[in-house]
Parts: sequence; structure tokens; C-alpha cells
Amino acid sequence: MGKGVALAFKTAFPHNYLAYRNAFAAKQLAIGRLLVIDDVNLLLGQKTIINFPTKTHWRLPSEYSYIVQGLDALKIYLLENDVSSVAMPAPGCGNGGLDWAKVKLLIEDNWATCPMISGFTSLCSTQLLLAGAGPPLSHFNRKRQPGTNGCLTFTGIQPVFTHCFPAKYKRDDFRQVTLEELILTGI
Repeated sequence: MGKGVALAFKTAFPHNYLAYRNAFAAKQLAIGRLLVIDDVNLLLGQKTIINFPTKTHWRLPSEYSYIVQGLDALKIYLLENDVSSVAMPAPGCGNGGLDWAKVKLLIEDNWATCPMISGFTSLCSTQLLLAGAGPPLSHFNRKRQPGTNGCLTFTGIQPVFTHCFPAKYKRDDFRQVTLEELILTGI
């Protein structure tokens, strides 16, 4: 939890970080297993943060199968807890090295199954916002990535919108502002 969205979460929700660190030390984190934490932030209010690991070790890359296992666990949690909306960054795409286009397809395919479980709402009724990977660091302040205009695009089953940030933001600022924007939209 040292860069990008993870650093923004660590800063905005310190209780989540401490719980994550303690779970890691106790070897309670595993692929396909969720760590669900309720945390509060004076600016953002109370949020439920659902962590799922995408690596078996911080030095190793993420794997697409780990994303699928995490998404399967997430789907069950969302159905059992009647969650109305979820905001998701690009899991495994930062330091994990996965391709956002492939991960996005995995997420959308996972969401498309929309199972109905007795007593729970359909996953179809859960609003999903996907925060796509931002421009590579090599393109961020020097020149805009072709075709993106320096924008971060959120796409999902329901809303599709784009939010652009001024070029003065550094990459970590870009990610932190993005996190706050997601949370402030009511997700």
C-alpha cells in the first residue's frame, strides 16, 4: 500500500490500512479472500472498504486468475450484503503489471452473469463504476497520451463519464484526487 490508489486509501482511511497490515502480518490475506473494513474519514464520511489481494507477495506480479478469484468473492459479498453501488480501481494494473483492457473485460464478464440468489437483489442492480488506469507516468506531465487528452475515464454498467485533471497534478496527486472524486460522488 505504497503508491497510487493504495496510498490514497492509506492516507484517507488509516484504520483500513492498519487492519490490512495486521491481517497481512497474521497471514490472513489470501487470493480469493476479502478483507472488509468499515472506516470513517472526516471529509468523506463512513465507507465500507473491500480489499482483495491481487498478489501472493508484494514483489511478485499480479495474475489474471487472482483477479477472477477476487471478483468471485466480491460478487458473493455484494449479493449477501445487498450493496447498491461499488467503486473499483483497476485491480492488479499498477505495480501488479496487468493490462487494464484485459482486467476490465474480466470485471465486465463477471458482472454480466447477474446471478439471482433467494433473498438478495440481483447483481445487475448494483451500480458499478470502474476507474480505468491513468496515463503511464512517462506520458503524464511531459505530453498527453494520444487519444486520452489526459483524462481518466470511468466506465461501467451504468454511468459512463470522464473527469479530466489539470496537467499540474503529479501521478500520485492524480490518483488521490481520483479516489476522492469517486467517493464524493456518493459511491
